[in-house]
Amino acid sequence: MRSPFARSTEKKEKHREMDSQSESSIDKSTYHRKPEMGADAHTEHAGASSEPSVTHEEHRNELWWSKVREYGQEFFSEFFGTMVLILFGDGVVAQVVLSNGTKGDYQSISWGWGLGVMLGIYVAGKTGGHLNPAVTLSNCIYRGHPWRKFPVYALAQILGAMAGAFIVYGNYRFAIDQFEGGSGIRTVGLETSTAGIFCTYPADFMDTTAQWWSEFLSSAILQFIVYALIDKNSMAAGPLFPLAMFFVIFGIGACFGWQTGYAINLARDFGPRLVSYILGYGHEVWSAGNYYFWLTLAVAVQNDSYPSQADLAFWPALFARLTTDIMARFAGLRKPLGVAAVAAVATTGGAIAFSSFSHKTNFDTPAVELKRDAKGVIIPPQFPSLKSRADQLADLRRHSSDSEEYDLLIIGGGATGTGIALDAATRGLNVALVERDDFSSGTSSKSTKLVHGGVRYLEKAFWNLDYPQLQLVMEALRERKTFLEIAPHLSVSLPILLPLQRWWQAPYFWAGTKAYDLLAGSQGLESSYYLSKSKALEAFPLLKKDTLKGALVYYDGQHNDSRMNVSIAMTAAMYGVTMVNHAEVTQLEKDAEGKIRGARIRDVISSVNGDAEGAREFTVRAKGVINATGPFTDAIERMDDPSRKALVAPSSGAHIMLPAHLSPKGMGILDAATSDGRVVFVLPWQGLTVAGTTDNPCAVEREPVAQQDEVDFILKEVSKLLTPGTNLTRSDILATWSGIRPLVKDPNAKNTESLVRSHLVTVSDSGLLTCAGGKWTTYRQMAEDAVDEAINTFKLSPQTMSMPDISGAGDGQFKWTTSTACTTRQIRLAGAHGFSNKLPAQLSESYGFDADVAHHLATNYGDRAWDVAAAEFGSSGSARPANRLAAAYPFIDGEIRYGIRQEAAQTASDIIARRTRLAFLDVNAALGSLPKVIDVMADELKWSDARKKHEWTESVHFLKSMGLSSDKLSITREEVIKGLHNKVTSEEKYAPSSVRAGSALQELSTGTVLAKKETPNQV
Repeated sequence: MRSPFARSTEKKEKHREMDSQSESSIDKSTYHRKPEMGADAHTEHAGASSEPSVTHEEHRNELWWSKVREYGQEFFSEFFGTMVLILFGDGVVAQVVLSNGTKGDYQSISWGWGLGVMLGIYVAGKTGGHLNPAVTLSNCIYRGHPWRKFPVYALAQILGAMAGAFIVYGNYRFAIDQFEGGSGIRTVGLETSTAGIFCTYPADFMDTTAQWWSEFLSSAILQFIVYALIDKNSMAAGPLFPLAMFFVIFGIGACFGWQTGYAINLARDFGPRLVSYILGYGHEVWSAGNYYFWLTLAVAVQNDSYPSQADLAFWPALFARLTTDIMARFAGLRKPLGVAAVAAVATTGGAIAFSSFSHKTNFDTPAVELKRDAKGVIIPPQFPSLKSRADQLADLRRHSSDSEEYDLLIIGGGATGTGIALDAATRGLNVALVERDDFSSGTSSKSTKLVHGGVRYLEKAFWNLDYPQLQLVMEALRERKTFLEIAPHLSVSLPILLPLQRWWQAPYFWAGTKAYDLLAGSQGLESSYYLSKSKALEAFPLLKKDTLKGALVYYDGQHNDSRMNVSIAMTAAMYGVTMVNHAEVTQLEKDAEGKIRGARIRDVISSVNGDAEGAREFTVRAKGVINATGPFTDAIERMDDPSRKALVAPSSGAHIMLPAHLSPKGMGILDAATSDGRVVFVLPWQGLTVAGTTDNPCAVEREPVAQQDEVDFILKEVSKLLTPGTNLTRSDILATWSGIRPLVKDPNAKNTESLVRSHLVTVSDSGLLTCAGGKWTTYRQMAEDAVDEAINTFKLSPQTMSMPDISGAGDGQFKWTTSTACTTRQIRLAGAHGFSNKLPAQLSESYGFDADVAHHLATNYGDRAWDVAAAEFGSSGSARPANRLAAAYPFIDGEIRYGIRQEAAQTASDIIARRTRLAFLDVNAALGSLPKVIDVMADELKWSDARKKHEWTESVHFLKSMGLSSDKLSITREEVIKGLHNKVTSEEKYAPSSVRAGSALQELSTGTVLAKKETPNQV
């Protein structure tokens, strides 16, 4: 009986034997190889050696190198074999092309490729010379080659091909410059193009079917002959196999290669093609020949103005090329698959891939059509009016007993709280929401204005093998599309450029952006793409040129955060939520069993107005209370239980606002190589440029201020991105702000930058439901999770009920019935129903608005811009120009009145920061608008003189958090009316700029500075 050790040894020997037998498509028994020195030889010479004994360090080095040789032989064999193939193949093409045929002709190319294959097989001796992923895969399937080796071989082959292409390029670089007509010029498809040196391009007369057939036929002939040459039952080539392969490749090239260039090898074509893409030949390397690289798929995407369309071919092309290559080889073997099978599989697979990667931003749900009278004059739509804040507050006071209780009372009017309110209301629940300050007065108005999945989170997920973080990216990408669909007037798709300062960054960032596209799948926006250096500078002219190698462009969303938050709140109010801002929770109410059944509320506005009766606290009863207070989560948690441990790790995110010319209108930039490893965005927003952000632990404040070192860090990093002549200084900064991110605390994390921006839903023993963490993009998913938990925890019963038509169509076509399940993916926010690209022109037609004002109103209010216009002109129509709050900006008086009547604005800060965004764009302009804003609000809300003075003091203090210099904090209303706020203060004098950007914008009305006013971006 054999011992277990003996059986184990036999299995190992058998495994080694199988590996040896399957190392190549070539039969090693008939192929001469240089024998390796065996153990006996080592023993024979060991005793006679006169060499001195090796040291421990030398032995360790020798052992390390032995391991590298042992485990890396096959990888390096395929790598160098394929590299040699490309050196000879691409090298001969380069010589023929660049010499205009004087140093060779088409037959020379056939000879060169034949030599490359022969010598590549010799160099790859250990493996027998697959030199092609398709050959390796076919051997795995049909000849017992170990599957575990397939990725090793394939990677080695592609990398070897890339290395060979880079070497050829380096050798012929100056000849390429001369042939193309100048340094750095790289083209495809022209008389002077050199892209064909690296990969194959079909003849112009070849259609897709002909291209596929030509490649299929060549590949099938190749593999058929290869298997004949190694068949021991016939006249096997034996040691002459490499020479035989020389004649095979030469013959295919000479007889079948002219029409398409006979790629017949994924690694040989894809690797150098990718290299040419990296080297700046542009997206045409994929799209040339009607996406010949795709090969078996008929793709007809032509869009010269959007290079991203070209890359739609990349992933399906890779799949189709590999599939066709493999199956073509199988077609002539013992198990023929046939042309139909090849075409069907390749086309189906490619179509599936294409459906995942052909990203479109078509979110065009038809807008409500405007009606016209008999004279063709537009009839403005009629929208349902919201209850006033006073009426909302009265509703809240009525729910003070168990017989009049809400299903849910939500604390917090940011994105999370208002999102929860909308979700709950549209499930038929009775909901109230209270906010101590204003809707979006905290973090929700102080973001980077992005709707994104998080490319940096994807990078961390990859390097840390962090699946939860990857899930966060996938969730955010899914929510990103929903975000853009439900509020198209407030959010848009934005291309973001990643500058490449080192050559190695090209494949690294390219892989990252393609993975980003892949994770988004059919929920994606446009596909990412590469730009050469010259194209990158065309897109972003102020980029620093010195070290720029090119750029990658990917797509994310951008929005108007505070307007979005207010829109969610008002939509929820239209669907029945009692929505009250400036109402503070002072205490949580508990029953005899210690369960939370409501809260004590104080009306802050009554206190400010000196109304003692109205300022008295009152109780609001609810079956469940939800804490959605963002950075202030722990304060409410400790109101429930003073011993509660902190749940939130607050992190400050500072931003600065800069002049418009620092970013192109249609593209942002991401600096992924800052001095401390963080990322900085430079983005067009509302006609100017926003830059940020930082990520530092901080204390929780109601009005956080961007710290000096944070502002300097952002300014320094932005300056490093731009040409030296830009000379950015603090005088260029129009406004600053800092938002506090409510990151869910991880006790093992040492800094907030490493925390995942995921959200957490918890319920305390007393029944306080807390929803914390997350980010703007995922607010809707957070709300869905919180309401699901609330229904389960508080035993609520969602109801089906009829909801009003808020579209303004007037025919009831948008009436709907609630569902017990979440439906917020399909619910368009107020302002979205009648929004279209025609809306600005329609507003100008009806009211004579300037183009910038019409565009601003359409893209900030959607179809509610009609009500804003009515608030501006009243019954007088458009007999006068609109009154601007600041001469250089499109904000008008009507927005103040509309904000009060329909959006619950109660303070001047509500108007200048969150109904309009003037304080975020230009703090000095916001200060200049205060007298007018306070006067209009006093007229609407019947303020006393004392209240007007209070508003002045509070508003100027608020502007300090937006970057207003301390020298101006004591400025009076009269001084501002005289224009003294435009003077450069002592705090700003050290800046070398001759004219402050903010002051320059203020002087627009005099014509002394900006001669031409730029129309702001959509968001």
